[in-house]
Amino acid sequence: MKLSSIFLIMFLLVGCNLEKETPTGVQVTHPIQSPQLSVGIGIEGGGWRLSWSNSGDGCNYELEENGSDDFSFPFLIYQGNDRYLALKTGGMFYRVRASFGGEKSEWSNIVQAHLTLIKE
Repeated sequence: MKLSSIFLIMFLLVGCNLEKETPTGVQVTHPIQSPQLSVGIGIEGGGWRLSWSNSGDGCNYELEENGSDDFSFPFLIYQGNDRYLALKTGGMFYRVRASFGGEKSEWSNIVQAHLTLIKE
């Protein structure tokens, strides 16, 4: 058996379980873990704060907004490495996913920021 064939067989057996290393030395496992999304109230000046769990150091995140929970017409509203976003409006549905080195996680849970009027 050729050395290249042995390498290919070894890669196929263990390649999917290899860990990727970020430039800082912190590892992200394969597959990338989906973030957990949550919504909170009370940011300065009113509005909402969306935040999500860490899928691994070095990951970037894509946050989408949609008018319904089926995400038939999603709109990308954030892309970067922060794990929160402040919003001034509500009533929309949101989901987030992580990416690292060209690989993307599954989408997170879906949350909705509700507008509620409170009579004083």
